[in-house]
Amino acid sequence: MVTPAHLNFFSIEECGLYKHNNKEPEVLGPAETFDLIYQWVQGKPIEDTLPWAPASKNGLAKCYCHDFYKDEDTGEFLFVLWKSDTSSSGTIWGAQASAATGSSKVVEYTDKDKGDKLIWGRPAYYWIIPDLNTVVSIKVDHSVCDSTLFQEWVLRCIENRVAHPNKEKLETASGKVRFEFKDKTDTVRCAFRFDVHLRSRDTGNAQLQEFGIEGHTHRPP
Repeated sequence: MVTPAHLNFFSIEECGLYKHNNKEPEVLGPAETFDLIYQWVQGKPIEDTLPWAPASKNGLAKCYCHDFYKDEDTGEFLFVLWKSDTSSSGTIWGAQASAATGSSKVVEYTDKDKGDKLIWGRPAYYWIIPDLNTVVSIKVDHSVCDSTLFQEWVLRCIENRVAHPNKEKLETASGKVRFEFKDKTDTVRCAFRFDVHLRSRDTGNAQLQEFGIEGHTHRPP
């Protein structure tokens, strides 16, 4: 049985390390950004892929990486994030908190479950196409789509968790994260930005080539 899926296309408006008031990034575009995150999540327990403190009062649900994939031929990525949730309508699923990312079993919530060693929630599927500056959210019956949470997860992975070769991470007095690195002979200080916008056209009725995806036949894994 084929499960229907709904695709939302987002354009990547900003991604990288930017000098103050600059519109173009110095370094760290979509391909490098997601490759750094891809390397960081490998082998980690799911519970360790939350890129902010568990007790953080940022108003967001907890968000983890449940699975990931990179197509070496196209440079595209698929990230399956896990949005912690115990109160929404519909079936709630449990991911094994201590299992390595990419190898966790998923169980359906029942009244008998106490939630020990499980993170209750739902998956969210994101297909990233760096060459087209595009993110595609894939919504199926059992999943969710939360672009705000996705953006925050990517931002905090880069700011709080990922190792940055040749770049020194600094924190300002107000708690802002900045990166300092050498560009030839100059010292450059930048902030990381990541922002996506939903494309305005109805992708259910539009031809893919109208979105700059003409001839792009690769399907998300």
